[in-house]
Amino acid sequence: MNYWLKCLLINIAALAAATLIGLFALSQVYVFKVTVGRNPAAPFVLGFVVSFIVAFSSPATRFKPRFMVLSGIFVGEFVLSFVVFNATLLLVNTYWGGDIEAAKPWVYGGAVVPFLTGVTGFLVLRRYRLTAVADVFR
Repeated sequence: MNYWLKCLLINIAALAAATLIGLFALSQVYVFKVTVGRNPAAPFVLGFVVSFIVAFSSPATRFKPRFMVLSGIFVGEFVLSFVVFNATLLLVNTYWGGDIEAAKPWVYGGAVVPFLTGVTGFLVLRRYRLTAVADVFR
């Protein structure tokens, strides 16, 4: 089997397993009624997009670190979305008296979350990079 095909299968397997972790995190958002924004499934979709980009742009690693980092991206998206959304609500209510139009630039702070999780995931996967590319399959 070709080397690139084996790497592709490892990427797809890790992404699929991490997506299951993301679906579990999404189910917990609905169970515990956690406020993560207007659409509770939005962090899951953003986590999938970021995980997809990180999975195919990162260097060769073994399956376990790749799976842990991609799962961490999904969970990190939900946690950071919860924190940023509630901090934004507190900021708008405290400083602008609930007037969302006056606080427009600060409301878009949630756009930083996918970049933060993506860059962090990529840098962590670089730490687990293999010296010999053929070690991926051992």
